[in-house]
Amino acid sequence: MHRFLLAFLSLLLLPAAGRAQSVYWDTANASLQYNQSGSLPLVFQDCSPSGPVKLPAVDNLAFGTPSQSSQTEIVNFHASSSYTLIYPAQPAVQTPITIPAFDVATTKGLMRVPAVTLTV
Repeated sequence: MHRFLLAFLSLLLLPAAGRAQSVYWDTANASLQYNQSGSLPLVFQDCSPSGPVKLPAVDNLAFGTPSQSSQTEIVNFHASSSYTLIYPAQPAVQTPITIPAFDVATTKGLMRVPAVTLTV
């Protein structure tokens, strides 16, 4: 019985071991308008920040203190989680704004957040 339980638990954890972690800006859920405060989510997929996140300086875009949310899903014995920092952001121009790529320390090591260009 113990061998069966151990084998079953190993099968449950095996798919999670092969999944890659990532950190990215969720531009599909961003809401930015000229000279108005909007929201810009930074998503940590299958990891979380291991300390304060230091955003790069971005011309014509002011960031506020983020709120946070977390989510865990289990579908067909596959577990995934996300931790999201939702930054208030206010663009000062009506032209596209680029947030450069930067590194962030996570619970799974140092990860690179890809650059993103936002349409205002």
